[in-house]
Parts: sequence; structure tokens; C-alpha cells
Amino acid sequence: MSLTIEELIEIVGERYDPDLLIEVMQITSEEILERFKDKVEENYDKFEETEDNDNDISGENHMGEA
Repeated sequence: MSLTIEELIEIVGERYDPDLLIEVMQITSEEILERFKDKVEENYDKFEETEDNDNDISGENHMGEA
């Protein structure tokens, strides 16, 4: 018996942790943000605060490099 895509999504969603799904499916951060633009927009202020905090740490970028 073949599963429908909806059934497969439900099963995979129940069995796999999000980090593993991202790794297995080889999904990038950029792909996530592109697919969920509405969520990025809803949380704009949170990302803006993160960016402000990154810039305040003695001129270092997000990787800790000057």
C-alpha cells in the first residue's frame, strides 16, 4: 500500500526531529526563510533585535570575526 504525500508528511513529522529533517533533506537557512517569508515578516522585530545585538558586540560579525 502506497502512502499519500499527506500521510507521509504526517508520519515523518511525528518520527523525525526538525534538525534531522533539515539535514536529511539538505535544506538551507535561505530556503527556509524564502518559503516562510510570511513568518519572517511576522517576526521582523525579533530578527531586527538580533541584528542590532550582533552589531553591538565590539564590531564582530555573527561568526565572532572582526
